[in-house]
Amino acid sequence: MDKGGFNFYDYLRIFRRRFKIVILTFVVVTVVSSVYTRRQNPVYEAVTRVKVIESATSQELLTALIAYNPADVMASEVQMIKSHIVMEEAARRLGLIKAESTPLEVEHAVARLQGAVSAEQVKSTNIIEIKALSSDPEVATQIVNAVAYAYKGKRTEEKRRQVKEAREFIESQIDIIGSKLRTAEDALRIFVKNRMSEGQVYLPGSKDKVADLEFTLYQLRQTYTDWYPKVQQLKAQVDSLKQEAKIWESSEIERERLAREVTLSADMYSLLNTKYREALIAEAEKTEPVTIINPAVVPVSPINPRKTINIVIGALMGLFIGFVFAFVAENIDTSIGRIEDVEDYLKLPVLGIIPQIKFDKTTGETEFALEKQLITHYSPKSSVAESYRILQTNIDFALMDKNIHTILFTSTIHEEGKTLSAINCAVAMAQAGKKTLLVESDLRRPRLHRLFGVSKEPGLTDLLLRKLKFEDVKKGAVDFVLGKMGMEGVTKTPGIENLTFISSGYLPPNLIGVLNSRAFTDFVDKVKKAFDIVIFDCPPILPLPDAAVLGSKIESAILVHQAGKVARRALYRAKIALEHTKTDIIGIVLNNIKAYELEPDTGYYYSKYYRYKYTEEKPRVRKFFKKRTKV
Repeated sequence: MDKGGFNFYDYLRIFRRRFKIVILTFVVVTVVSSVYTRRQNPVYEAVTRVKVIESATSQELLTALIAYNPADVMASEVQMIKSHIVMEEAARRLGLIKAESTPLEVEHAVARLQGAVSAEQVKSTNIIEIKALSSDPEVATQIVNAVAYAYKGKRTEEKRRQVKEAREFIESQIDIIGSKLRTAEDALRIFVKNRMSEGQVYLPGSKDKVADLEFTLYQLRQTYTDWYPKVQQLKAQVDSLKQEAKIWESSEIERERLAREVTLSADMYSLLNTKYREALIAEAEKTEPVTIINPAVVPVSPINPRKTINIVIGALMGLFIGFVFAFVAENIDTSIGRIEDVEDYLKLPVLGIIPQIKFDKTTGETEFALEKQLITHYSPKSSVAESYRILQTNIDFALMDKNIHTILFTSTIHEEGKTLSAINCAVAMAQAGKKTLLVESDLRRPRLHRLFGVSKEPGLTDLLLRKLKFEDVKKGAVDFVLGKMGMEGVTKTPGIENLTFISSGYLPPNLIGVLNSRAFTDFVDKVKKAFDIVIFDCPPILPLPDAAVLGSKIESAILVHQAGKVARRALYRAKIALEHTKTDIIGIVLNNIKAYELEPDTGYYYSKYYRYKYTEEKPRVRKFFKKRTKV
C-alpha cells in the first residue's frame, strides 16, 4: 500500500483476507431478506381506466357556458374520484356501508377506500387510471370497479343536474326576454306613430337646399345690408330649415335606439329558443360524461413483495455490508498483514516467504503428517520446497561472515509454523550437502518425531538427565527407514543421509531446569563443533520461558511469523524478548503467505513462481504437409 492511501490492490487484499466475513454477511443478509420477503403478505393491484368525455356537441355547449370549468379539468376529475362522495357511493356498492351504519362507520369505510385507491391522469390524454390495492386480488378488482362506476354515476348525475338547471334557467330567461321584446316593439311602434301624427317628415335634399340658400344669402349680403327685405326673407327660410333638420335628427336617434332594442331582444329571444330546444334534446338523450374503457380484471400476480428484486437488493446490501464489516475488521485488527510492514516495523530482514500449503484433510493421518509437511523431501520440485531452499540460501548468506553454527526457530505464539519451517529448512540444508543436526527442543508440544515417523524416546532429555551417549539418542537415515517413512520414503530424494535428528525424549516435570542446565550448555558446545549447522525447534517465546532460556545458550535465532495472525505489539515484544537473551536475530520467516498479501508487483512474481514446475523440455515436432497438385 502506498503511503498516500489505499489503492486497488489494497482493497482486493482486504477482501481476500476477510473473505469469510464478506461471504457470511452476504449469506445472512440475503437469507434474512429472502425470509422477510416470503413472510410478507402479498399485495395485489387492480387497474381500470375511464375516459372523461369533453363538451364538444352542440347540446353540451350550453352546459359548458353555464357550468364552472377550471383550467385543469383532468386534475379536478382526479380529485373528484378520490372525493368523499364518490368513495361513499363506492363503499355502499361494496356493502361496506349499510342503511343502519353510523356516521363513524361511514367515515371509517370511506377512509379505508381512500387509503386503498389512487388515481392519476394518463399523460397528455383525457384518460384517468384508477388503481386499488388489497391482499386479496378479487377484493382489489371489486374495489376499483366499484369506484369507477361510482365516479361514473356521480358525474352522470351532475351532468344531468346541470342540463336540467340550464333548461330551467333558459325557460325563465325566455319569459323575461320575450316581455322585453314586446315592450321594445310597442315603444318603437308608438314612437313612429306619434312622429307621423306630428307631421315630422324628412325631405330628401334638405341639406343641399340649405346650402344653396346660404350661398344665395352670402351673395346678396355682398350688395345689400341685412335690413334688405330679400336678405331677411332668405335668412328666415334658412333658419327654419335648420330647425326642422335638428328636430328630425333628434327624433331619428331615438327611433334607431328603439329599433336596436327590438333587434337585440329579438336576437336574444331567438338564441334562447335555440338553446332551449338543445337543452331539451340533451336532457332527453341522457348523455354520460364518463366512459369505462378498461374494466378491471382479477390480477394474477402480486406487485408486492417483489421477491426477485428484494432478494437481489438484499444480496447487494449483503455484499456492501460485508465489505463494510471487512474494512472495520481490518481497521481494528492490530496484526501486521503485509510483508513490507513487517520489515519496517521490526527492522529485521525477511529471510524467507513460505507460501500457503493446502492440505488435503481427506487423506490419512500418516500421509498428512509425512508427505504433506515434510515437503522438501517428498516434493522437492514444488514451489514450497523451493521457498525453503531460498530460506536455506538466505541463512547461508546471513551467516557467511559469522562463526555461527546453531540456530533457534521460534515464534510469537503457537501454530505459526515454526516446527514446519525448522524441519524443512533442516532437510533443505542436508540436501545442500551440509552436515545438519535437527534437535526437537520443544518439550511442551514435541511434533518433529511424528513427522519423521520415529519414536520420541530416547531423546534429548535422556541425553541430559540419564547420561546416555549421543550415539544412543541420535536418529539418522537408518532409523527413518525402520520408522514410518520406510525405504521408499527415505530414498525418494537424496540428501537426507546428511541429516541427524534428536527427538525430545521423555518429558520430565521440570522442563526449564533441564534446558537451563549445565549439561544442555555442554551439549550445545559439543554439537556445534561436530555439525555444520544445528537447528533447534523451540516453543513460542511469549507464552513460555523456554525460548528465552534456549536463546541465551544458542548463537542465533529466526523468528517465524504468520502474517495477520499476531498483533503487532505482541510480535514486537517477541523480538524484544529474544534480544534480551543476547542472541543474534538473523531475520524473520513469513509463513503461510498468500500471494495477495504481497505488494502487487511482488505478488505477481510470487504467484507466477508458485505455479512454476520442473518439467522436461519436449522436442518440437513439426508437421509438413505436402500440397497436392493436379496432374
